[in-house]
Amino acid sequence: MKTGYIITLYVVCAMIILTMPMVDRLDASASNTEILGADGEYNIPGSVMLPTAEADTPKADTEASLPTSAEAESSVKILLYRNESGETEEIPLEDYVLGVVAAEMPVSFGYEALKAQAIAARTYAAYRIAAGYRHGESEAAVCDSYACCAAYISPSEAALRWGSSNSETIISDISRAVSSTCGKIVLYKDKIALTVWHSNSYEYTKSAENVWGGSEPYLVSVSTLEGRVDSYGGHGVGMSQYGAAEMATRGCGAAEILAHYYPGTAIGTIK
Repeated sequence: MKTGYIITLYVVCAMIILTMPMVDRLDASASNTEILGADGEYNIPGSVMLPTAEADTPKADTEASLPTSAEAESSVKILLYRNESGETEEIPLEDYVLGVVAAEMPVSFGYEALKAQAIAARTYAAYRIAAGYRHGESEAAVCDSYACCAAYISPSEAALRWGSSNSETIISDISRAVSSTCGKIVLYKDKIALTVWHSNSYEYTKSAENVWGGSEPYLVSVSTLEGRVDSYGGHGVGMSQYGAAEMATRGCGAAEILAHYYPGTAIGTIK
């Protein structure tokens, strides 16, 4: 995710969340406290029961909670809260994933890294939808802020930011990565994983337990390949984007990247 510079606010929010009962943190109607996102100080739920999805196998997938990948682009919608306008938009999930990858990861990081980011972004959104999270008082499961959920940029916004010609090339490259992973998510024991990510680490990522107090067996410290980067790396938990780029450079595929940063997980298809 993009580098952050509001650490103090994150820490205060995290402390508030940690002192609340678990049921209050998971019930949007119980409190106005924000559930902070993949690059914010997010307090990990302890044992949320989520709809399951089948990991990829040669056998036919069994019925689960979201549409199959063939139907995902047209049938799965997500509510997105736009912080600048204060409005909530309903858009296809795959369009949302495209906008997150465009905002979160440079195309130069490589095709396999972009695919890994797309799967992580889709999984994170699916996790929030399945768990019933809401952004503030809106009905949206996610917002467009990297400081809360994940950064997001629409194609029209990309054209204004990068120019029509550049944005068309960028969006085209990212669309190819997103389309090739349509419907794919990260699972841990047939449950949707909490695929948080961050900009960069050095030598090792951090465990969720050491950062937030809560723990998940796949959010543990692992080695990472990138060197020192002259920027703030975020919370350090989950997939390192610079590390994913380095793995892609060395010939690793998206599945290998995700398996490394979320050990014990598998790629499945949302239903």
